[in-house]
Amino acid sequence: MQKIIGKIAATEKNPTNIDYFHFWCSHDLILNPFDVVTVDHVRNSKTFGMVEEISHITDTASYLSDYISNDFGDVEARGNTERINMNYVKAKVVGNTGYSEPTEPPIPLEESRPLRKIEPLIPI
Repeated sequence: MQKIIGKIAATEKNPTNIDYFHFWCSHDLILNPFDVVTVDHVRNSKTFGMVEEISHITDTASYLSDYISNDFGDVEARGNTERINMNYVKAKVVGNTGYSEPTEPPIPLEESRPLRKIEPLIPI
């Protein structure tokens, strides 16, 4: 079984839906666009997603705040405060192993479900 690399994150602004989901991951994870991830889903099914966007955010309010906190743009300056930060990823749902009746709507992924990266069959 593949190693868990992160967990689903659903926010008020960016909920999961039948087309996309977001997840956070560790800082040292090497992930690329088009990598495939899998999430255990309802009724013993698995949902597969393809990585589309990889982002890094901090608690900095704006670019100007970041500039000012680095001694007004001094690239050699060391910031006074270590920022809270994280990596998050947007993935496109590309499939699910579960069978659903035509009258049964797809179910979005729930928050905090762990996910795994699918390793390629042929090493790249």
